[in-house]
Amino acid sequence: MSLPASKKAKMDIDSNSTGGGRTTRSQSAASSSAAAQQASNSNASAPTTNKRPASPIYIDDDDDDDEEPFEYDSDVNSVEIVQSDHGMDVDEDEQQQPGDDDDGCIVLSSDHDDDDEQPQTPPEPIRPALKGKLTSRKQFQADVAHLGERFSASDKELVTGFKKEGDEQVCFTLPHDAFKKGLRLVVMFPDLAGYPNSHQCICYSENEDIPPDVEDIMGEVASLPEQADRSLNGIIQFLIKRLVLKEASPYPSAQPSQAQSSDEEGDYYPEDDVLFGLMATPSQSPAMTAALRADFKELIEAGYRPGYTRVSELDNVVSVSKKVNSLGVPLNALQAWDSDLITGEVVYLVLLMNFGSKYPVNPDSGTRGEVQFKIGISPKYKPSKTAIAAAFRAHSANTYTKGEFQAISLSAPLDSLFSDAFQKVLLTRRSNSGCGWAGAEHHCLQPDSSKGGFDKKACRDADKEEKAISGSYLLPKDPMSKSSKPTCNYPLLAFSYLLRRFVMCPRFCLICFKTVDQTITALKPFVCDSQLCLFQLISLGLGPSLEHEIKTNAPAVDLLIQLAFTSAKENALKGEHQPQGLSLEVPVNPLTYKKGDATVEFDGLDQAARNAGVVALITELPPVPEMRTWLTGEDLSDNDRLLNRNRKLTDMRDGGISNSAWKLLRWIVASNTSYLKQIEDEDELVQGVPKAYRQFRLVVGSPAKEHLLKEAIKAAQAKNSNARIYPTLYAWHGSAVKNWHSILREGLHFKETINGRAYGHGVYTAKDGAVSMGHYSQPSQGTWKNADFGIGKMAALVELVNLPNEFVSSNPYLVVDKLDWIQCRYLLIQRTTTYSSTAETTTSSDEAVGTGRGHLTRPIPLDPMHPPVLNGQKINIPDVTPKLEAMDRKLAGTFEELNMSDAELMRDPPPESKNKRALGSTSSAGRLSSSSQSRSQLQGGSSKPKQPDLFVPADATRLKLIRLLPPPAQPNRGASMTIQREMRTMIKVQDEKGPTEAGFYFDPERSNDNIFTWVVELIGFDPDLPLSKDMKAKGVTSLLFEIRFGDSYPLSPPFFRLVHPRFLPFIHGGGGHVTGGGSICMDLLTPNGWNPVYQIEAVLLQIRMA
Repeated sequence: MSLPASKKAKMDIDSNSTGGGRTTRSQSAASSSAAAQQASNSNASAPTTNKRPASPIYIDDDDDDDEEPFEYDSDVNSVEIVQSDHGMDVDEDEQQQPGDDDDGCIVLSSDHDDDDEQPQTPPEPIRPALKGKLTSRKQFQADVAHLGERFSASDKELVTGFKKEGDEQVCFTLPHDAFKKGLRLVVMFPDLAGYPNSHQCICYSENEDIPPDVEDIMGEVASLPEQADRSLNGIIQFLIKRLVLKEASPYPSAQPSQAQSSDEEGDYYPEDDVLFGLMATPSQSPAMTAALRADFKELIEAGYRPGYTRVSELDNVVSVSKKVNSLGVPLNALQAWDSDLITGEVVYLVLLMNFGSKYPVNPDSGTRGEVQFKIGISPKYKPSKTAIAAAFRAHSANTYTKGEFQAISLSAPLDSLFSDAFQKVLLTRRSNSGCGWAGAEHHCLQPDSSKGGFDKKACRDADKEEKAISGSYLLPKDPMSKSSKPTCNYPLLAFSYLLRRFVMCPRFCLICFKTVDQTITALKPFVCDSQLCLFQLISLGLGPSLEHEIKTNAPAVDLLIQLAFTSAKENALKGEHQPQGLSLEVPVNPLTYKKGDATVEFDGLDQAARNAGVVALITELPPVPEMRTWLTGEDLSDNDRLLNRNRKLTDMRDGGISNSAWKLLRWIVASNTSYLKQIEDEDELVQGVPKAYRQFRLVVGSPAKEHLLKEAIKAAQAKNSNARIYPTLYAWHGSAVKNWHSILREGLHFKETINGRAYGHGVYTAKDGAVSMGHYSQPSQGTWKNADFGIGKMAALVELVNLPNEFVSSNPYLVVDKLDWIQCRYLLIQRTTTYSSTAETTTSSDEAVGTGRGHLTRPIPLDPMHPPVLNGQKINIPDVTPKLEAMDRKLAGTFEELNMSDAELMRDPPPESKNKRALGSTSSAGRLSSSSQSRSQLQGGSSKPKQPDLFVPADATRLKLIRLLPPPAQPNRGASMTIQREMRTMIKVQDEKGPTEAGFYFDPERSNDNIFTWVVELIGFDPDLPLSKDMKAKGVTSLLFEIRFGDSYPLSPPFFRLVHPRFLPFIHGGGGHVTGGGSICMDLLTPNGWNPVYQIEAVLLQIRMA
């Protein structure tokens, strides 16, 4: 394992740099057959290689990342090539001399100082005439020779400094605004088999400080589809179009859903749980562990469930959760906010906080952006590691995992609140004594808060206002109140703030987060009176999901559309109930409108014209059942369903429905702040009502209004003996169909006189439903043609406090002027086809709900002095309280224990002797030995205590230099199984010997659950080697490697790259098998020198000996 002596070269090491490189054929004299022969004779299947002088190492004083993209064979799409003939001005190239200041990088660049001359157009794709007659390698060499002649023949080419390096890569320079001397690119072909059509190719740059957009474009080279021109000429043309001409990529990216489904469904092995779960080495330091333990104990004392998940070295996630049913929010409110909050099973509200590589976080420092937040629900107190990783995955179309950690309608607004405002609110509160959450929000959420000072009086008033209504909500204990001890527990502060915002969400705007006008108490959260907030909610889709509402509550959506249609049709849609500020375009002539006709802006019309425009837009909409079928994919073909293709409403009917119609629909659904849900369980239907009626559960008003009703009932029971027996009454309220659009948004009130006030001012209700459904419930003059259940008449069944002697009138109608005493409970719809002028004949002829045999639903006891009836027949209100209590007992009795890792984290460490502490208990290798001992015990074996290994793995600063690529979209099963076997071998050797004796350190968790990319450190070199002496002098303890496996492994070699430190290239006096970019240049890592029997452990040994 000793390295041959070589002349020692100077090296310059710094811990904040990395490099990119290439893998080429070595100039070693050993043939591939000799390597294979020796490999077959070795127990470890070790390959052989000739020895070359070791390269001195150095590190740039910059933060460049020369990592090259990587291609999997399966990540290929089929698209057409888009041509372009644009050009730009360049000047002749300049070559940097070795004595320049760019660390030996040869750069050919162009100065853009001649704007009058037009360069030649980019080269067109060339299919060589000898294609099919040359081998792939000879074809590549011919292309290199041809392009070299072409680019050197003219000074006006965009490509300058073109030259071949090694057998499988070329370098050239393109003009770019970010680089004065040009962007130096390297295109490498690790495997030329199949050239120029099906081969691997990667691109990276020798420049420093590469912009992210340039990195992304270089990465696109690795995934060019097979039908694109993948020859060298075609790749250069593609880079010119993307980098120089700034053209968009003509090739679509791979479908992430397909990639995920393929990865998840095809290759699951039980040992994965061992590799990435129990066998993972904990990375947190003793200080982090102690901080987590202290904070978690405080969270548990507060009644919350904490959890810790190490996604990777740079992603340490803390989760805090609480059961939704224990938040004190009424069930009807939870169901109104999102149907997934109440399912009959345990549901946790979960806050995920990604603290990166450091914990704890000081709440008094500016940490905005350092902590990432995600809010959702989960059936477990802590979502799975896979779901948590997906939640924080960048550039993902869907960061939630259904069934594990999924979004609710409030997730997007709450995510934005925490990302944009929480840290500022927290800092404001902690820096101003006596300031509460409401006061801090009042200061921070004002548009000019950054300019003005802290207004103590205004903030104090905001706190007093919230305190006055706090009794209507079950708010969490404030960890920053005067009665609480001071705390810096960031997860506790964040989760307490989340619970406050969650239970009081109807009080806040979904977009700007400020308190909304409380004149109208809403059950569901909406936006404030700002037109901008309404525009963002509807036009940008920042609010609750319309698609989710259609899929889960289609009958209610159908009803809402009809009510808006009728209200507009009869010119009852007025003022704030009109969809203003949405940039709607409505037909000039609604009566004769056809697609393509002229339109006008909705906001510029008068009321009558606006209503006519609303009618025209609603007429465009398809039936709600058709929308639901489209979204759920019930009509999808087997192939489309297999591909998991998501559909959008705007694509219905080939996109023939105007965007304004869809915006209007989104507004109709989102602006309904009441709870409206069709009753489908027969035991919950109002009994005695014709079965032909459609029944909805209806609640209008915020949870605070529900609390006020309960307080009023308690007060009535305290002074009235009859109210103690029968706390409430039920009565009917009927109104014309055109009025219900506003009633669902404002609730029942008596601001306007419509049908007279003969018995005083108040809300009129009747004991007999025939009165409400007959006289007062006027039918609509016209119905929406696509209605699923056309509305004839409708009336609400409301609950009243049983104090009729305090009503404005109790005979013949119950007239109530105290709005807190009224709450809507049911909404009954009579279908238009069954409507007749005599309601009695209609209802009596239909079979009523609950009249059949065997109906055992227990009704609510009602006051016999004021029974609700329908056409003279008594009705019964089902008592669902026992059903809800049983569900609550079930949920309350379900207790989830902490999982093994969290329980271990909560356990106090045993007392240690001074000698043990002196051995360095912070050692990662010591933790590894401990964890492997625990694994042995869990697996039924025993292990002998071992001395801790003093090796300290690479810190987060070095690990940031590695950018992990995603796994292949369709991983090969054989490759996955082989890599997993190699993983088990590596871990077994490391556990038995320890990192120092094994000569390497490998932690699977650093791969971020991607078995196709490894991060390995080589350690334990002979101290007499020049390399070891240089490493010791510069404070480098290990060589940090990145290993990438293709989906054709083990038939093709893996890609090895030395990430840190960087070795000096030949031009600066270096030598050995490591290129300036970090690639390992050995024959055994080329397609010709590789043998599938080679093991990674043995390859690492050969790299150490090279």
